[in-house]
Amino acid sequence: MLVRRLALGLAAIGGGVLAVLLALDRLTPVQAVAVAVAGIVALCSAVAAIAPKQFPAHLLRRVKSFGFGGASFELFEVARESVAEGDDSGERSKTLLALKMRLESKLTYVAKHMLALDPSAKHNIPAFVTIGSLAYDKLLTEEQAHLAYAIIGLQEPQFRELSPAERTVILEGADDFIGSVRASILEKLSITVLEAKGWLVKRVYSESSKWRDLRVRSRNPDVEHRVVPVFTLKRESKFLEQAAARLVNDRAGDGERLIIVPPLSKAVGTAVTVGARQVPVLSLPAAVERLNSARGG
Repeated sequence: MLVRRLALGLAAIGGGVLAVLLALDRLTPVQAVAVAVAGIVALCSAVAAIAPKQFPAHLLRRVKSFGFGGASFELFEVARESVAEGDDSGERSKTLLALKMRLESKLTYVAKHMLALDPSAKHNIPAFVTIGSLAYDKLLTEEQAHLAYAIIGLQEPQFRELSPAERTVILEGADDFIGSVRASILEKLSITVLEAKGWLVKRVYSESSKWRDLRVRSRNPDVEHRVVPVFTLKRESKFLEQAAARLVNDRAGDGERLIIVPPLSKAVGTAVTVGARQVPVLSLPAAVERLNSARGG
């Protein structure tokens, strides 16, 4: 708020000075326009310097792409995923190295504990995954894969050449993407597995929505369930509570109401109580088994 007031105050003073100079014939209209443009640029730079953490965060939702040094960051997907229900670990990256390590750790978790044949085994055999293989299997979108490659490919010398405000744009935007990547993969994995079992699966809300609720329907018998994939490793989470509330309040469909969490989540096998209703929290295999039992298959 203070930065906004300061910027508006400086803009007002600058506008007043230009008006006086024009009135006194000290500037031509063309010169006034040139001075105004230069002033706007200087003002933006000053605001960025004064509030390097606030400035990019406000612009992040409006920036579609950000390119430099041969690397291009497409932030459209980041803008959507950053407000979506995602990973509730609360981690943030303060350096480029920490950012890369965090992305790799998230993808390693997917390989070990989400895509492995036995994710719960003490010495399990991880699935072999790369950014490209996840995109090929449609567990990452093309935009997500592009951003992941850009994060891994960004070099420290390039990063140091950026201004503090630009570095914050990269760190905050990429961090939001990384924070939701496992939740996004869990959603896409749930869709893939359910469709392979013969279910018709569609998102309840649009792709731009922050909610990952799924409409799961069978042809015979004609029944419609509601399922919400939620990535949390905790027994209790605001994401679980929010998903359960939506499921209970959603009157459409006459079938099951289920929440899907990762295999190692402490919430597996529990239920979230909303009023007089309880919403089961299950792993993906258990959820599929329950839905198949409901249709007698």
